[in-house]
Amino acid sequence: MEINKLLNIVFPPLLIIALVFILPPFLVFKLLCSIQRFVYKENVAGKVVLITGASSGIGEHLAYEYARRGARLALVARRTDRLQKVAERARQMGSPDVIVITADVSKVEDCKRFVDKTVNHFGQLDHLVNNAGVGAVQSFKVTNNISDFVPVMDINFWGSVYGTHFAVPHLRKRRGKMIVMSSASAWLGLPKTSFYAASKAAQIGFYESLRIEVGPEIGITIVTPGFVESEMTRSNQQRKGKLQFLGNEPADVCAKAIVESTCRGDMYLTEPFWVRPLYLLKFLNFLKRTINIENLSGKVVLITGASSGIGEVLLWAMKHLAHEYANRGARLALAARREHRPRAVAEKASQLGSPDAIVVRVDVSKAEDCKQFVNKAVVKISRGIRGKIEKSVQSEISLKYHLHLQLSITVDHFGNVSDAASHFSQQLRPKFSE
Repeated sequence: MEINKLLNIVFPPLLIIALVFILPPFLVFKLLCSIQRFVYKENVAGKVVLITGASSGIGEHLAYEYARRGARLALVARRTDRLQKVAERARQMGSPDVIVITADVSKVEDCKRFVDKTVNHFGQLDHLVNNAGVGAVQSFKVTNNISDFVPVMDINFWGSVYGTHFAVPHLRKRRGKMIVMSSASAWLGLPKTSFYAASKAAQIGFYESLRIEVGPEIGITIVTPGFVESEMTRSNQQRKGKLQFLGNEPADVCAKAIVESTCRGDMYLTEPFWVRPLYLLKFLNFLKRTINIENLSGKVVLITGASSGIGEVLLWAMKHLAHEYANRGARLALAARREHRPRAVAEKASQLGSPDAIVVRVDVSKAEDCKQFVNKAVVKISRGIRGKIEKSVQSEISLKYHLHLQLSITVDHFGNVSDAASHFSQQLRPKFSE
């Protein structure tokens, strides 16, 4: 029997046994660990904390909270005048030493500079707070130029990674800690936040994998704030006029919870607390999709990467993906860089029951190819594209994120073949969990 089929049969009962016999003692162990962390919290007095995006919002109040606890601060942001005011107040609140560094986290040279300047001034680095970020609120279907949102990924994701890369050697020396400011939108689907949510989900995938790689040498706390008062949330709500009825948690309350959680050594924090149960909405949505199964007969399915790998194999049934759609009577538009293999797939699909199957040569890493592919499929089959499954063999974010958006934007309903690494951390592979 093929190994995956065997695991599909054996794993569910093993999981049930594990939940019955292993989960209760594990929860007791976690409770004892939580009590220990609560009692023996880290004292940050005199320690060095570097905070990006410290000129306003949560970053500003994190600076004040660390200052109350006697930490020495390196504050980083693009607005020097605003940083100076925050630094002055932090000194008044108890920080013995505060320096201000003007920098843009989306520039790798700036990130190296602010880490080096912090270490040169203080001689050490104990906490790194990756807080800098920008918002993006816009409906994906009305987006005309996807490249306008490249800065969202550059600042929110790469801006954290760059600083982390240069800070890790110093944090290891001090067995320091790292705070990653992600967002609840990374796991809670909200309308008009697709670009922002993608950048924050990328953070979670990267730092969950990095946590395994660095082990106990560096503590990493991933924070997923919900509705918290900041310049970002104020501008977005005023612009869109949505979600104002919910209200926002004060930034100082959120900052205090973050520092408390970090000093306890927590791996995750969602703030405010009431946002956490909303994760159940994902499960309810799954049940809804399970009940309402779509009839694919006569509908058009667009498949990229159809010549090999996951594009040709349906994982849960070990059947060819294109062939499975053909069995259900769907029309197919197959795309790949190599035409000969998709043609064989198309011929087989026709034999299995697909009323129409066409092949288009395309490179999904090129935005113009993606647009031409969709247009050609619409013209040839004379219907709007109903579904799309996309797959790529490269791991760079420019291919998996930015350019795939160009293909997705013209599609009414689509699915995406991602990777288990996006939610399952792998040692030594942090950069591949986009």
